[in-house]
Amino acid sequence: MKLGIITDIHSNIIALNEVLKEFKKIKIDKIICCGDIIGIGPRPDEVVQALIQVSDKLIAVRGNHEKYLLDGLPANVHDDKRN
Repeated sequence: MKLGIITDIHSNIIALNEVLKEFKKIKIDKIICCGDIIGIGPRPDEVVQALIQVSDKLIAVRGNHEKYLLDGLPANVHDDKRN
């Protein structure tokens, strides 16, 4: 079984499309996404739609950006330098 591992897409549809093309070319069986599908980049909807298209192969875990979306922003973060 061939695995493709991706992480920190951060709404970058251009990079994701290139990776998915390569995965298709080399016949990846499963795609593991280690989080941060959304956040930072300008095209989260397109990224989510692209991943829906490969959802039969996709295993994904929630990154901190997905956690922020679902749970709200924390009062402080682990590397908060304001104090």
